[in-house]
Amino acid sequence: MATRLIVKNLPPSITESKLRDKFSSSAEGCEITDIKLKYTPDGVFRRFGFVGFQCAESALKALQYLNGTYFGTQKCTVEICEDLGKAPKRNIKKKKQDATEVNKDPPKQETKLHPRLEKKNEDIKKIIEKYKLDVKFQEFLRLHKSNSSKWSHEEIMKLEKKYESKSGDDSDDDDKDSEDEEEKDEEEDIKIAEDSEHKNESYFTVKLMDLPYKAKKKHIKKFFQAVNLKTKISIRVPRNVKGIAYAGFSTEKEMKKALSRNKSIMEGNSVKVLKYVDKSQDKVKKIYPEVENEEGVISDSGRLFLRNLSYSLTEGDLETLFKKFGPLTEVNLPIDKISRKSKGFAFVTFMFPENALSAFTELDGTSYQGRLLHIIPGKPKDDEDEEKNQNLSFKEKKKLKEKKSATSSHNWNTLFLGTSAVADLVSDKYNVSKKDVLLGEGNQTAAVRLALGETQIVADTKSFLEEQGVSLEAFDGNPKKLTRSKTVILVKNLPIGVPVEEIRDKFAKYGSLGRVILPPNCATALVEFYEASEARGAFRGLAYSKFRDTIFLLEFAPEGVLNPDDRPPPSKMEESSQDSAAMDEEKVDENEEPEPETTLFVKNLNFSTNESSLKRHFEKNGSYP
Repeated sequence: MATRLIVKNLPPSITESKLRDKFSSSAEGCEITDIKLKYTPDGVFRRFGFVGFQCAESALKALQYLNGTYFGTQKCTVEICEDLGKAPKRNIKKKKQDATEVNKDPPKQETKLHPRLEKKNEDIKKIIEKYKLDVKFQEFLRLHKSNSSKWSHEEIMKLEKKYESKSGDDSDDDDKDSEDEEEKDEEEDIKIAEDSEHKNESYFTVKLMDLPYKAKKKHIKKFFQAVNLKTKISIRVPRNVKGIAYAGFSTEKEMKKALSRNKSIMEGNSVKVLKYVDKSQDKVKKIYPEVENEEGVISDSGRLFLRNLSYSLTEGDLETLFKKFGPLTEVNLPIDKISRKSKGFAFVTFMFPENALSAFTELDGTSYQGRLLHIIPGKPKDDEDEEKNQNLSFKEKKKLKEKKSATSSHNWNTLFLGTSAVADLVSDKYNVSKKDVLLGEGNQTAAVRLALGETQIVADTKSFLEEQGVSLEAFDGNPKKLTRSKTVILVKNLPIGVPVEEIRDKFAKYGSLGRVILPPNCATALVEFYEASEARGAFRGLAYSKFRDTIFLLEFAPEGVLNPDDRPPPSKMEESSQDSAAMDEEKVDENEEPEPETTLFVKNLNFSTNESSLKRHFEKNGSYP
C-alpha cells in the first residue's frame, strides 16, 4: 500500500511546519517521515507538496480525512502519490484526436429556401449570365468589389472544380510524387545522420596560444608544415578572440607531432602548443559518473546501495522488505553517533546476484515508509591487495587470514576456553600452581585434568549466566545451524581477573553498549550493543586483536540469548564515554602524514613568530591537528 500523498492547491503562505501540524493529527503514533513543498528554480511556490507516512494505514486515514478540506481559504486535493515510473502515461495523440472530434462542426444540412427567394436567385443568375461577357459590367463589379481579403463563394467553387478536374487525371502521378518525396526524406535523414556522425568523430585537439594578431588558418597550416603531417588539420579560429586557435587531428600520433612545435616562432611570436582538455565534460563526468551497464554491475556484485531512506528505519525493516526476493548475506545501515538514527542510506547484499537484480527492478522508485526509494547498483567490496600482502611476514599474513575468517560461523565454538585459560582458572580455584596442574603426580594426565577443569568451569559459567537473565536454551543445538544475534557478541579467551570496566572501555569506542556480563573467574563475556552496525564494526576491529597477553576470540551469540526488552536505556555516562572515545580516535599522530591538499606554506613571517601564535591565528578558520 502507498505511504506517500500529494497535496494540491495549497495556499502560497503554507510552510512545511504548518503542513506537518495539519497532517500529524491523523497520524496517531505513526511518524511523518517526509514533508516536501515544490518550488521552481526561481523560488516560486508551485502550490503542491508531498507528505510521507511511516505506515500505509495513517496515509489512507489522512487521505480520507483531509481530502477536500480547506487550508486557509484554499480547498485542497489530497491524492495517493504513484510510484516513480509506474503512473500510466497519457496518450497525447489520442487526447488531441478526441478534442478535434469534439470541436468539429456538425455536418451542415441543406436548408430549403422559400419559393419566392429561390425565384429571385434564379433571376439574378440569369442577369449575371447575360452580362457575363460585357466589359462595362465587369468593370462595374471590380469598382464595387469590397476590400476584404476573403474570397467569394463562386471563386472558391471555381477553384474546387478546377482541382477536382485535375485530381481525377493525376491521381496516379500524385501517388508517385508522394513515394518520391518519402524516398527523398529518407535520403535526407540518412545524410543528416551521416553528418551528425561525422561531427561526433573524436578529434585529438591542441590549443595554440600567443598567436600573432592577424594570424589566419593559412598561417597555422604553414606553421605545422615543418612536422610533415599526413592528414588534414581541422582548424578553428574564434572570431572575437585574438591570439588563440584550435587545431584538431585524426590520430594521436599526429597530435604528438603538433605538440613538438610548442614554443616555436610564428612571425616573431613564440607560440604555445598545448593539449586541449574539455573541462566542462570532465566536470560532468565527475558530478554524474556513468553507471555502465547497471544490470552487469549488479550481476557481478549482488550488492545494492539504497538512499533517501527514512531516519527511523531499522535493519529489521530492510530485511523484511528484501528477504522476499532471496537470501541475504548482509544488511548494513550506518547509524549517526550523535542522533542515534540512520543516516538515510544503506547497503544490501544478496547471496545470489539474480535476486539483487529482481529487487532492483521491482523496488527502485517505489515509496517506502513515506519516501521514494532510490536504488543504485553497488560495487563489490574491495579485497585486500595480494601484491601488498606479499611483502608481509608469515605472522602478519596469518593474522590477516584469521581476521578474514573471523566472521565465518564454522570457526565458532560457543563457550570455547583455551588450554592456558583453563589451567589458570583451575590453579586459581584450588590454590595450586599452574605447574602442578600441568605436571602433577597421579594416574591422570594433563589433558584429562584440563578437560575436567573445563567442564566444571563451563558449568559454573552457565549457572552464573542464568542468574543474570541469560537464556541458555539459545546455546542448545548444532552451533552451525543456530541463528546468530546481530547486537550481542560473545568475547572469549579473556585473561583471568580482568575487570568488567576494562572490557566495556575496549568496546565502547565502537558505539553505545547495553549490558556487559562477565562471570567471576571466567574467560568468557557477553557484550551487547544498541545498534547492529556498531556491533559489526566492533567485531571487525577487535577480532583476533591483542588484549594484554592474549588475543580476543569473538563470535556473535545465538539469537535470543539476551532479552532486548530488559536492556537498560543508554545513560549519560555511556554517551560521555562514547564521545571521549570518539575524541581519542580523532587525535592525529604527529608522525602521520597529512591528507593531500590540507597543508599550507606560509611565507614572509615575522622573525618573532612562534608555533603557538601561528596556531592561534589559523585556528579561527578551522581545526588544527
